[in-house]
Amino acid sequence: MNTLSFIWLIASREIRERFRSKAFRISTAVVLVLIVGAILILPMLGDDGPSRYEIGLVGTEQETLADQLVQTARETGVELTTKVFPDQESGKQAVDEGEIDAVLTDGPLLTVKRNNDEQLPLIVNVAIYQEKLFGIFADLDPVQQEKLALLATESTASLEEIEQDAESVLVIASSSSVILFLVIQMYGGAVLYGVVEEKTTRAAEVLLATLKPWYLLGGKILGIGLLGLGQLIFFLAVGLGTSLISNQVELPDVFWTTLPWIIPWFLLGFLFYAASFATAGSLTSRPEDAQNTAVPVSFALMGAYLFSIFVVGPNPDSMWSRTLSLLPPIAPMTVPSRIAHGGITPLEIAIAFAFMLVGIYAMTRLAGRVYATMLLRTGRPVKLREALATEKTTLAKQ
Repeated sequence: MNTLSFIWLIASREIRERFRSKAFRISTAVVLVLIVGAILILPMLGDDGPSRYEIGLVGTEQETLADQLVQTARETGVELTTKVFPDQESGKQAVDEGEIDAVLTDGPLLTVKRNNDEQLPLIVNVAIYQEKLFGIFADLDPVQQEKLALLATESTASLEEIEQDAESVLVIASSSSVILFLVIQMYGGAVLYGVVEEKTTRAAEVLLATLKPWYLLGGKILGIGLLGLGQLIFFLAVGLGTSLISNQVELPDVFWTTLPWIIPWFLLGFLFYAASFATAGSLTSRPEDAQNTAVPVSFALMGAYLFSIFVVGPNPDSMWSRTLSLLPPIAPMTVPSRIAHGGITPLEIAIAFAFMLVGIYAMTRLAGRVYATMLLRTGRPVKLREALATEKTTLAKQ
């Protein structure tokens, strides 16, 4: 048998044993129920009726906008009321104290309670735009008035579409990060405990009689990765099929542009973190110590996820987002998120991809060295520096 045959032999063994396990089948069934239930039930539970806003008006110019603001909001499915304030200070104070959602002063200048609220500023901008258009109606002939009325109607209709697009981008970007984090964590953890299990049960001693150590490691990572890939594709297919058949969720354009990137970035992320978890698993021989040994790896993965949610999500074009999202530990969660936001160039994707390949190569070499050195060692957990020193000592004796 050649090298690939040996690796595939180990990989097929991993796939077969894990696929037949009761834990795998139960977890798959639970996730399927959650996916289908979320698609069918959550849209109905989330319908709380139209949004409601109260906006303060300061100044004569802004008070004349009251009716137009209410009309524009109504046409976009939002309930809006207005309240007049005598001066700018009292209006801003009402915003700070939470009495109203925003105050509009001369300028015009809009002060809002929540900086991430994009809907209310859009409503105000469209209302101001329409008010100015209607203000010059009297000076136009009937044909021009009809064209202007059509333009104003189109601007109002586009407001809801803009808001829906912004919300869809946020949901798709966040969902891609969540999915990749959970699947990489799940199957990376499977590599961790698989390595520890081999040492605990002494199965490695038997396998090493006929196989090289890196055959075992390569086959384990390949088998668990293929199983994870198959499960991820299955979950995505079920979710997509349920959405299309039930027609409960309207899939936006950003979904179709982001979906093709989920699979390759899962593979890249899994290979990088699987090698990292395998290194951590090689340093201990007891399952109860495995989690502690893998804390740095888990923290790195969690940090990448939080970075994608709290840094890339609000501002995908910032310097921090553009720079740090290219790094191998962070890229698997952040690149698909930035693709959904439209805040990444093809060159940046190519650079992140190249960096990931370099990172995977480096982590795989490290994992192979530690795995080969520590596979037959039992007892207390070993630090990485000690494992590498042991490898050098062994090589020197040879």
